[in-house]
Amino acid sequence: MSDEGDFDPVSDALTKEHIHAIGYLTASCSMLESIINEIIWHILGLDDKRGAAVTTHLTFQSRVTLLGALSDAFIDDTVAKTNLDGCCQKLDTIRQQRNAIVHADWITSRRAIADVAAARKTSRHKISTSISRYPS
Repeated sequence: MSDEGDFDPVSDALTKEHIHAIGYLTASCSMLESIINEIIWHILGLDDKRGAAVTTHLTFQSRVTLLGALSDAFIDDTVAKTNLDGCCQKLDTIRQQRNAIVHADWITSRRAIADVAAARKTSRHKISTSISRYPS
């Protein structure tokens, strides 16, 4: 709960540990995205300015897709290509896991703030909700 008695929807719903973990995950994925950009720029032989013109408006998923396409088009070494393709698959898994946490509807038990869960709603033909628990 917030200390001053004011309603704070974040600290009233999540522990400091949860808030820290979500922030750490978000920052880590942002740094990972920057690394992906630099790999794309390197493969294309672009400096930072021209590289940013290519990748700035791409989503994480589009960057990973582009990286896979560049691997196929520019890398001849089969071992390096296989390794990069495996990395792209792992990056897509990371993206999905990140989105499940960052875009979740966070819910807390009325009994205890330590009982925190994230609800993920989808609406492909019907609305469905899945709950993932994240204990303190």
